[in-house]
Amino acid sequence: MADGRDDDTAVNERIRIVVDERIRNTVNERLREDADFLQMHGIENAGMTIVTAPMDGTNYLAWSRAIKLALRVGALYTKTSRELWLDLEERYGESNGPLVYQLQREITSISQGSLSVVEYFTKLKILWDELACLIPTQGCTCGFCICDYGKIAAESNTLNQLMQFLMGLNDTYDHIRSQILVMEPLPSVNKAYSMVQRVEKQRKLNLLTSEIPEGVALNARWSAPRGRDKKHENLRKRDITDKKSQFCSHCDKSGHTRETRFKLHGYLEWYKTMQEQKKGDGRNFNAHMTQDKVTETKSSFNAHMTQDKMTETKSDLRSKAIIGVGRQWGSLYVLDKTSSILPLYISTLKIRSFITNVAAIQEPRSFAQACQDERWKAAMQYELDALERNQTWDLCDLPANKKAIGSRWVYKVKLLPDGSVDRYKARLVAKGYSQIEGVDYFDSFSPVAKTVTVRLFLAIASSYSWPMSQLDVNNAFLHGHLEEEVYMLPPEGYLRARPGQVCRLKRSLYGLKQASRQWNIELTSKLESHGFTRSPHDHCFFTKGNGPSFLALLVYVDDILITGPSLSYIQEIKTYLNHLFTIKDLGFAKYFLGLELSRSPHGTYVNQAKYLHDILVDCKVLDARATATPLPLGIKFDNSTGALLSSPDCYRRLICLLLYLGFSRPDISFAVQQLSQFLQHPRVPHWDVAIYLLRYLKGTPDLGLFFPANTSLQLCAYSDSDWASCPDSRRSLTGYCIFLGVGGLFLR
Repeated sequence: MADGRDDDTAVNERIRIVVDERIRNTVNERLREDADFLQMHGIENAGMTIVTAPMDGTNYLAWSRAIKLALRVGALYTKTSRELWLDLEERYGESNGPLVYQLQREITSISQGSLSVVEYFTKLKILWDELACLIPTQGCTCGFCICDYGKIAAESNTLNQLMQFLMGLNDTYDHIRSQILVMEPLPSVNKAYSMVQRVEKQRKLNLLTSEIPEGVALNARWSAPRGRDKKHENLRKRDITDKKSQFCSHCDKSGHTRETRFKLHGYLEWYKTMQEQKKGDGRNFNAHMTQDKVTETKSSFNAHMTQDKMTETKSDLRSKAIIGVGRQWGSLYVLDKTSSILPLYISTLKIRSFITNVAAIQEPRSFAQACQDERWKAAMQYELDALERNQTWDLCDLPANKKAIGSRWVYKVKLLPDGSVDRYKARLVAKGYSQIEGVDYFDSFSPVAKTVTVRLFLAIASSYSWPMSQLDVNNAFLHGHLEEEVYMLPPEGYLRARPGQVCRLKRSLYGLKQASRQWNIELTSKLESHGFTRSPHDHCFFTKGNGPSFLALLVYVDDILITGPSLSYIQEIKTYLNHLFTIKDLGFAKYFLGLELSRSPHGTYVNQAKYLHDILVDCKVLDARATATPLPLGIKFDNSTGALLSSPDCYRRLICLLLYLGFSRPDISFAVQQLSQFLQHPRVPHWDVAIYLLRYLKGTPDLGLFFPANTSLQLCAYSDSDWASCPDSRRSLTGYCIFLGVGGLFLR
């Protein structure tokens, strides 16, 4: 019995210990929850100021008294605790408005600046999450949800975040930003962040590899003697001279360039290690070995290698990338040979397919080179077969007093967006420069769509939210019938012609002066026979029908835009044109004549960022500082100040480029008009102002025209005059602009 009681006592003791342990854990957990509950979060208005003197850890008593007095002031005359809490809730419960305003303002004003893409996106993500806590998501109120309200709200929020992220990026990401904006559908903000981050990593890699000599092979340490070798001293002087020739447009200092300035792009991982090594007693020496030559080292250099027969450096001092394997040959280390044309330190298995691609997409410059590749031979045969199917020529003997023109092959590799090869294209082009006017052709003028017509087309389609489809006609010029008698020598590789025979052209061929005109005549006749009416104000604008069957068609050589309220009627005209000419359906219009078209439910945005970037690269002003205005303040143009330009063709070409850029940039219309007055005899001040205008465009690459949806098509015109403002002719300047709704149609 005693043993039984002892066993019961032991069991009870163990139960008591377990219960005490569980109670202790529960109490500790409650204490932790209470501690977390008492913490202030960003959404709880932690920035509110109640007393002027903050608590710094040493003034708790004074601070607590001030807090109590401040809280008691509004609660002195309350009768019950319930009235007190209701009063406090009314006063301090609705405090999210100022914080929401502050967060929205920070989000709209934030920009990348000197931050990396990761830091910039993280900063934005924190603000988005905090704003989401303050603004609860509205749920569906229709009972059994059939309106997809939650999905629509999520897509709208994602679109806003994407635009906020892209707007804050630096100007160096203009190209990838333009690519993202024209994607259909638009990617998520996380996908866009991933794309931009890849571009940033690629630029860092290019920055590193541009600073590393092409033949970097092995790293070796050596203890430098006090005296300097004369050859080493000459190399150092040459390096200093090269650095002096470099100039940074950001800080206006020599010795480096904008691309290598770490304050703009961020400090890299190896920079700190390099700085620490510079502070040491010894110096590092990089033994550079190339694929063809091994650098000789003097016997006084003590190169310390770690392995006997084979040495592999883990990473280069700057790039931290593996740079190769070297075998010992006497006292030297020779790298393994590679057949790649790339430097050794990036010739890895990971990019072997890329190296093969680069070597495979070389375009031949002559018929003899093309014949050495079966792919180009197949492309030329495909072109000849297409010409024969269209009955482009007849073989005959050359009549007396007639001269046959020549022809040549033009080769082009068509690539897909991911860089892979789409197809090899060979085109036969006639040497039209040898044609004689009045003999081989009589008229070469071909109408093209006017700028104002293109704007009108976009404004109407956007206002009614009509779909816009784009077509490209395959071998458009080959469909035009020639009225003149034109003879051409048989093309290279065409074996059906007997010696002495020539090709009498029945249809147009690329390169002929009248080819564009004959194609336009052929297309116009086919459209009119199908019921289209050509506009008397623009011969490239056609309309058909009215109401639901209305169609509008705009032609620019072989590019065609179609719009209308009905997709079925649009598809019908596509089928008709494809039966006549063989067209390529490009889907909804995204890129037309260098114009980037971005459509949304709110309207159509027209931008020429890619075209502008090409101009800036051509004029070498990408590193120039941006300006705030198109023209310098108080500028007065005249044709007598300054020296004449030594090569005025560059100025004329730049003005022509800017004139076309004015399609989507009405803010530069006046500046370009002023500069175009001096095309005949441009001077240095005129060129300086043109560069000033390019600097303004560099700072505003995303500006463009916006044609809103669901707007009235009311025609509005404005005009203004500046009397006798021209200093040379004392004539008046008049400016006017015409709007259809709120979209600009014509500005001058």
